[in-house]
Amino acid sequence: MALERQNMPIGKASAGGVHAFAPLLGLVGMVAAIALAGGGAVPAAAADEADLANVPVRERRHSLYDPIGIHASAFHFFPRITAGVMFDSNVFASASDPSSDFALVLAPELRAFADRGDGFYEFSVGAKNYTYHRFDSEDRTDAHARFRGSKQLRSDIKWDAVLEAARRHQLRGDSFTPTTAAEPIPFNDLRAETAVTKTFNRLGVMVGGRVRHISYENVTAIGGGTLDQSYRDGTILTTTVKPSYEFSPGYRAYTRIDLSQRDYKGTGAENRDSQGYDIRGGVEFRITPLMSGSVDVGYLAQDYDNPAIPTVEGVSAGARMMWLMTPLMTLSLFAERSVAETAAPDQEARLDLSAGAQLDYEIMRSLILSLEGSYKNEDFVGTARTDDVMKISTKIDYLMSRSFNIGMSYSYFDRLSNDPLYNFDKHVVTINVTAQH
Repeated sequence: MALERQNMPIGKASAGGVHAFAPLLGLVGMVAAIALAGGGAVPAAAADEADLANVPVRERRHSLYDPIGIHASAFHFFPRITAGVMFDSNVFASASDPSSDFALVLAPELRAFADRGDGFYEFSVGAKNYTYHRFDSEDRTDAHARFRGSKQLRSDIKWDAVLEAARRHQLRGDSFTPTTAAEPIPFNDLRAETAVTKTFNRLGVMVGGRVRHISYENVTAIGGGTLDQSYRDGTILTTTVKPSYEFSPGYRAYTRIDLSQRDYKGTGAENRDSQGYDIRGGVEFRITPLMSGSVDVGYLAQDYDNPAIPTVEGVSAGARMMWLMTPLMTLSLFAERSVAETAAPDQEARLDLSAGAQLDYEIMRSLILSLEGSYKNEDFVGTARTDDVMKISTKIDYLMSRSFNIGMSYSYFDRLSNDPLYNFDKHVVTINVTAQH
């Protein structure tokens, strides 16, 4: 749960959302066995310039290159716009007949925040438009509005919340995307989550919940006709309770209980409603100011109302770590085993095992290099299908001034399935320029 990582004060770094570098997967496994991690990150804006060695490379301040912004009382506004060109070697994620194309990418965004003595509040709104040169069927615009708040209600009670409304597209090559769709499938994604943490000296209890509502739009099918996606519309409710105990300075044992209810519109053979739980025990740690993380293991089960879909159950696990290797280099690692959340056509249930890493290197104060990678095994329970998905990427950002940045990235995607219909690989290259104030 995203909010949960904000409620772990013993760690200064958060590795959520990090992808993995495939050649490091063996290292990920060894480190996870010791204790992978994920702590609540201290915003880079709150760190002194003299303490940069204790701030992850991608989060630290760059006094000569940070945007000035617009300031009004306690509020700070930071507008920016990014324009770039993207090359995709396999636009349709085809197994046998790849087609390449260029796309113009335009992404405006406005971020605002207020950092008060008793809390932090952040709001962002933005969009990203893709316009293809040859295949206009792939043109799309994603957009989002997001609020995040954190408030210290009392010295022993903290409140966190996230609200997000977004319009996104299910892309080619995603295992949930039907191969007969003539265009990316748009969907509206509404999320809300909140958590309250109460501490009693070394003992703490976090109680939280989140709700997600997804609604899909129908699209044209290859060869004509319409693909009805309404049966995939649904609501996912999750309740979390996490008691913890700090048994030694920098070390906290915890138990986390997640209860979920998933309700979709589909009926009969398309019914994907389910109930489940994920119970884990683990340890959060902060070995030094430069290394923090967590590791947990437990058991999960997801039971489906449709009798044709077998219950998914087995070991659940998670591990995250943030290591500030040197003042100029940050390594993040993660591993996770969980049940996939979204209903999809011709699929019953999916159990995912993923792992990854990201290495950030500050070559110069104005030049930052990142290497990322991820590996995920998707096990489609109830069918014979299993997929191995790998992503390897690198990006470099050049901070020209407070007003302009230049970025370049390269990504390689590969999906290997025992059903040849879903096999594909692709290369994606992006070059962009960002103007900000």
